[in-house]
Amino acid sequence: MQTAKNSLTSTDDIRTIVHRQDIRENEMDATTKTLLAKLHELERQKWTIGRDIDAINRTLALAGVKPPTGTTRNHEIQYVANQPFAKLLLTDACLSVLRDYGTQWLSVAEVEFLIARGGYPFATADAKNSVSVSLRRLAEQGKCEVERVRGSHGNRYRKLQEGDSNAVEDSRATNG
Repeated sequence: MQTAKNSLTSTDDIRTIVHRQDIRENEMDATTKTLLAKLHELERQKWTIGRDIDAINRTLALAGVKPPTGTTRNHEIQYVANQPFAKLLLTDACLSVLRDYGTQWLSVAEVEFLIARGGYPFATADAKNSVSVSLRRLAEQGKCEVERVRGSHGNRYRKLQEGDSNAVEDSRATNG
């Protein structure tokens, strides 16, 4: 057997494995060829899936359904992984999202999107309306702030900011 100048040797309990840098494809065994072909296919799929995910995320953000990316993206990833809203009431899920996103204003569509990503089992055909009603109630109760916005995106909501008692009075005055 011919050894290369640069080779890596590894020994386990059964055999010694030598990785040669000058190896030619026709010298590879069938298992290595199969593994490399599978690795290539998986990397191609990963790239394609990543590209598709990015396109969908951009489209959702442009449509005003998905909050902007950045540090808040971690919350969405945690929602998908942990499904924290699967057994919560809708108002509790809304409050949780508003708490997680802190000072960031969120539209009804964005809150609905995040709650759905977190596993909330909407039982209605009009989930956006249910979220809107819950957020309005939370604002009336002084549990969150509301910013009145005209147009297709509607009102925006955020967690009640510390020491901002005027926000509660303003939201009650505009809702009442």
